[in-house]
Amino acid sequence: MGLLRTPFGRGNMGRRGGDPGRARGCRMDERQIQQLTEEALEALDAGNYVRAVATTEQLATIVPHDPTVCAIRAEALLKTDAGEDAVEAARRAVELAPEDQHLHTVLGLAAWRTERLTLAQESFERAVELSDEAPRRVADFAFFMAAARGPRLAEAAANQAVCADPQCAAAWAALGLAQFRLRRRRAAEASLTRALELDANDPYAQAAMLALLCDRREHAKAAALAGLLADNRGTEEFIAVRLFLLSCGLPDIAATGQFVQTIEHEARKRQVGRELVERGALREPTYYAEAPWLFWLCLLLSVLIVAGLIALIVIRPDWTPIIVLFGLIPLFLLWIGRRLFD
Repeated sequence: MGLLRTPFGRGNMGRRGGDPGRARGCRMDERQIQQLTEEALEALDAGNYVRAVATTEQLATIVPHDPTVCAIRAEALLKTDAGEDAVEAARRAVELAPEDQHLHTVLGLAAWRTERLTLAQESFERAVELSDEAPRRVADFAFFMAAARGPRLAEAAANQAVCADPQCAAAWAALGLAQFRLRRRRAAEASLTRALELDANDPYAQAAMLALLCDRREHAKAAALAGLLADNRGTEEFIAVRLFLLSCGLPDIAATGQFVQTIEHEARKRQVGRELVERGALREPTYYAEAPWLFWLCLLLSVLIVAGLIALIVIRPDWTPIIVLFGLIPLFLLWIGRRLFD
C-alpha cells in the first residue's frame, strides 16, 4: 500500500516527460531533480518526514506539476500530522494523476485525518473503482467505513473482499471490526482471529483486536499487542488504525510508550480491584455498574411490558391466559438479547 509501489515509484522517476511547470531558466538539470526526488523518497522510507517535506518544498518550486513530488509531499505531510496541508497536497496530486488509486487513498486518509468524512469516503470509493474492486482496496474502504461511518455498509464491503480473496488478512480484519461495531463480539473475535492467523503483522487485524481486548478489559494482552502494532509505524495502515483507536477514546498509538503505559496502568487497577473483591473489601463489579444507562433502559422496558400486560388483563379478563402467554415473549426476547449482545 506504500508509495513506492505506485506508478510514480522509483522505477518511473526518470520518465516524467515534459513538465509544463518547469521553467526554461531553471537552475537544476534533470539529473539534480531526480537526485532530489530520490532523497525525498529515501527520507520518507526512513521515517524522516520533516526532511521529506523540506525536500519536496524545494522541488515544488521547480517542478510544481510533477505528480511524484506531489505524492511524496502529501504522504510526508500526512505523517507529520499536517492534515490541512496534506489534503491540499493530495488534492493536487490527484488532479495531476486522476487515475492513480494510491493517490486517492492518500487523499482519503488526509480527509479522514481532518474529519472531512464525506471527502474521505468518496476518495476510498474512487480508489476501489480504479483498482477494479481489488480485495485489498475494498478492505481499506471497509475498515474506514467501520471505523468512521456505517458498520453495516462496512460489513457488506468486507464480506465482498473476503469472498473475492479468502486469504486477505485485511479483509477479515475489516469484517471483524464491522462486527465489533455492530456488537457481535463472538463473530468479531472469530473474524479477527482468522485475520491474525493469515497475517499476524497485519495492522488492521492488530488494531481491531486491540480494541476488542480493551473492551473486554483484558489490558495486559492489549498492552502486548500495542507493542507489536507499533512496529508498523510509517505505513498508511498505521495512519488508519491510529485514527480508529483515537476515535475509540484510546491514547495515541503514535506515542507507543505512553499508550502501553496507560493500558498497563488500567491492567494494574483491574488487578487491584480483583484482589479487593477477593478480600471482601469491594463487591464484584457488574455490567450494570459499568453501564448504568443500559440497566435503567432494560428496567424501563420491563416495567412498560408488565404494565401493558396488567392493563390488557383488566380490559379483557377472559383473555388472561393468552395475554400472559404472549406477554412473556417480549420479556424472554429481552433476556435473550442481553445474553447474546453483552
